[in-house]
Formats: sequence, structure tokens, C-alpha cells
Amino acid sequence: MSDPKLRFKYVYAPYFGSHSHVWQCIGGQGAVHLHISGPHHYDNLDHWSAGIEFHSRFPGKEQQHDAPSHDMCEVLKAPCWHDGSSLHASEHYLPIWQASPHGHEALFQNLANEYGKFFMRDKEED
Repeated sequence: MSDPKLRFKYVYAPYFGSHSHVWQCIGGQGAVHLHISGPHHYDNLDHWSAGIEFHSRFPGKEQQHDAPSHDMCEVLKAPCWHDGSSLHASEHYLPIWQASPHGHEALFQNLANEYGKFFMRDKEED
């Protein structure tokens, strides 16, 4: 990734016959955190789970009166307000990863786009 204002991180961890993949896009406003794990074995089939979370350094307009979601966010190393979607991750990111498990560049580019859309939305509403 060429944007010097964003930092990207990938972490892989095997555990008990399954795998955990985590991609992060971190910037001044917050971070986008994608995780994919599996296979989870039940009903004699392999299943994968995915989730995407947006960790904000500042509360959004709808969270102005809320306490931080995390007092010490593991991604930002600071308090954060977060929002996320397993459905979006499963429908959008899981197929991208399954088609190219080592295509980190494509996943990071998608996360950078998500970062821009998510963290610019409050500024556009002002």
C-alpha cells in the first residue's frame, strides 16, 4: 500500500486445527479490522466466519453521549468506539479471500477504501 498516512498489518494464528487471519488498516481517525477464521467443523462441513469492525478514536454523531466501547482498544492502544458487521465481512471479504488466500494487497486496498468511506462520513454530514 502506498498511502503513508495508513499503516497495514496482517496476523496469522493457527489454533486447534483452525486458522485465524486478521488484517488491519490503521490511521489517524481509527482503524478497520477484518478477521476470518475457520474451518469450524459442524454438521460434517467446513464453515468459515468473518467480521469487520471499525474502531474510531472519537465518537460518531450517534455515539456522542456513549462511553467508549473499549477503554483500551487492542488495535489502537487507546480508547475507541466501534461498530461492525459480520454479514458485510462474510458477503464481501470472505469470497475475496477464498478466491486468493495470499492476495493481501487486494484485501488491504479494500480496507483502505472502507477506511475512507467510514471515517469521512461524519465530515460530509457537517
